[in-house]
Amino acid sequence: MAESVTVYSLPTCPHCIAAKAFLDERGVPFTSHDVGADGDAFAAMHQLTGKNVVPVIVVGDEYRVGFNRPEIEALLAAAGY
Repeated sequence: MAESVTVYSLPTCPHCIAAKAFLDERGVPFTSHDVGADGDAFAAMHQLTGKNVVPVIVVGDEYRVGFNRPEIEALLAAAGY
């Protein structure tokens, strides 16, 4: 079974939009949190990363800040996607 995937993002962030489109194209199910509208999601993201930067893509227990396609592809492959 593949690991869960979560994306912390903002609706106007172009890198966030690209990251979610990439996951959709690959057929990877994910949970998306708008950190601008959801204070609890912002707090969880900040606690995880110590940063106020989006997107944050979490795959299982690993995360990456920003949308670096090769890094995300490697995380997804390691997680069974």
